[in-house]
Amino acid sequence: MTYTDGDVALDVSYTYKKGENQTYDYVGSADEIEIDSVHHCGVDVHDVLSDKILSDITESIIESKE
Repeated sequence: MTYTDGDVALDVSYTYKKGENQTYDYVGSADEIEIDSVHHCGVDVHDVLSDKILSDITESIIESKE
C-alpha cells in the first residue's frame, strides 16, 4: 500500500491477520497488523520513522480493511 504524509509517498509492506469473532463462550481476538517495511525511493526508512508516523500508518491500514 502507499501511505502519503504531506508530499512524501511511502510504500508500506505489512502482514494482516483477521481477528477471531466473539462467540457465546469466547471473547474473540483483535485484528493483528505488523508493518514489515516502509520504503521511500527504494530505501527502507522503517527504523527512522517516529512512533506517531507508524501509528498513523497502522490506523490507515485498519481504515482500509473496514
